[in-house]
Amino acid sequence: MITEENINLDHILLDPNNYRFHELGDYTNVPRSKYDNPAIQKRTLERLRNFGFQDLKKSIAENGLVTVDRIVVEKFDDNNFVVIEGNRRVAALKSLQSDLEQGIFEDAHDIEAILKKVPCVVNSDDESGVFRLTLMGIRHVGGVNEWGGYQRAKLVCDMMDKLDLEAPEVADKIGLSVQEVNRRYRAFKALQQMKDDEEFSDLATPSLYPIFHEAVSQPVVRDWLEWDSSDLQFKNDSDREFFYALITPTSSDGGLSEEPKLRTYSDVRSLKQILLSEDAKAVLYDDDQPFMNAVVLAKQKELSGKWRKEVREASSSLNNISALDLQSLTPDDLALLTKLKDAAQTLLTQFEKITK
Repeated sequence: MITEENINLDHILLDPNNYRFHELGDYTNVPRSKYDNPAIQKRTLERLRNFGFQDLKKSIAENGLVTVDRIVVEKFDDNNFVVIEGNRRVAALKSLQSDLEQGIFEDAHDIEAILKKVPCVVNSDDESGVFRLTLMGIRHVGGVNEWGGYQRAKLVCDMMDKLDLEAPEVADKIGLSVQEVNRRYRAFKALQQMKDDEEFSDLATPSLYPIFHEAVSQPVVRDWLEWDSSDLQFKNDSDREFFYALITPTSSDGGLSEEPKLRTYSDVRSLKQILLSEDAKAVLYDDDQPFMNAVVLAKQKELSGKWRKEVREASSSLNNISALDLQSLTPDDLALLTKLKDAAQTLLTQFEKITK
């Protein structure tokens, strides 16, 4: 059941497991029973400072609380509520409350009265968590205040695994295509596989998510790593370990850390071309060769065959010129055909010299 209530700010708890925190290096899951711990709440407020609530705080101090977007909460216990949606706004209010208590600014908009009656939407019947995750999806996956790729994928994964929803159901709830839901789900699982790897677990950070998102999107890369759609894992152990090495820093002889060979999702797109060329692939596997050498070689192979296709297309176009079109050729058309003839003749002459 959804109701509207005015709640004293002292009884509103920030969510210490906010999805925004999941990509932070020091994030650990907080049991729900500890949400009301003052130290936990203080740390959550400090973390939210990194996500831009200072602008919200300034706006509220200058204009009062605008309630177009309501803060959404759910019951925590008999006295307190925990935020589902609106953590940054609640953090801004709590920071303002602290400033008021210290006499830092003059209360021109009766903020103190607002803090005693914060307008909230209360969801009191969501034991399954469907409402909570759906609301977050609408707001932050395809909505007005999007999270980063990792958080969006984490939410999709939670909806499918924790709520046991199928991809079409998730897509309907959060406004994504089924294809995109499946892609985010696969990418999150692929990154999770790296987190479970004994050697690379410490290096499997959320910042790598865009690379895995691209990797599971490319059939050539999926086939190379032998993606299993049932187990949602890469099955080629040796090449998977090699891929992990490509996307993580390595130590040099001097003890310094060298940047990964593959650093962006664009590099993964280039990897697709490399895997289609045996020569470029050999360079990729050579530890002494930079990644760009493999990219250049792969593109050379691609370009070397491109002209044949274009010549065939040009030849077909010329053969299809009708007698009527020939009669209406302009001087520019004739110049273009002459240029084409001269270029072909030059190449044939060079070929004769080379092959004599």
